[in-house]
Amino acid sequence: MLRGIKFNSMRPRRIEPGWRYTLGQWVLRLLFGRRWHHISPWAMAGVGAGLVVIWNGKALIHQRRGPIERVGTWGFNGGYLELTQHETFTQGLAREVFEETGLRIDPASLGTPYWVAILYNQSKIMMANHTGVACWFAVKASKNILPLVRESDEAHNFKWATLAEIETLHQQGQLASMETYQAFTGAFAHAKTAPLPTLRLLA
Repeated sequence: MLRGIKFNSMRPRRIEPGWRYTLGQWVLRLLFGRRWHHISPWAMAGVGAGLVVIWNGKALIHQRRGPIERVGTWGFNGGYLELTQHETFTQGLAREVFEETGLRIDPASLGTPYWVAILYNQSKIMMANHTGVACWFAVKASKNILPLVRESDEAHNFKWATLAEIETLHQQGQLASMETYQAFTGAFAHAKTAPLPTLRLLA
């Protein structure tokens, strides 16, 4: 069951990039090194997904590093969808997890998101407010996957953390954002009310 926002019935609309979209995305890419992930480069609206992995009562966390926002803070894996590739939430999330951890995960094992959130004013890009829509997924690991994780340009210092440890990081201002804290607490709460899907790794 999705929580976080209510959906009104409306006619579905498909994103069909045209030349203006392509031009805007190239401008973003050339100026900021960003991938093609915005619904509209003019409105700065992005779509992303995040994954909280839980094992033995702990969540997998890491520190952010590289040319991204809030470097040095702690968070979970995820990122923006590449819309020109027509990625689904689970496909984009599987790609992001591989880029950040080296783990090849089966998108079909992620289940459905437990939370959908609208994120406002995430960063300042080209003097415009960045707004996003994010789907958060939670899964359980059948074993300790930490030895299989490799560090990347965007994520390092991977470790397992209890909810209490995550709350301490939040109180110390060391989590990436309030939404990050809500994603972690929401995942632990969801795990108490419904069985989490089991994460499957691909060879």
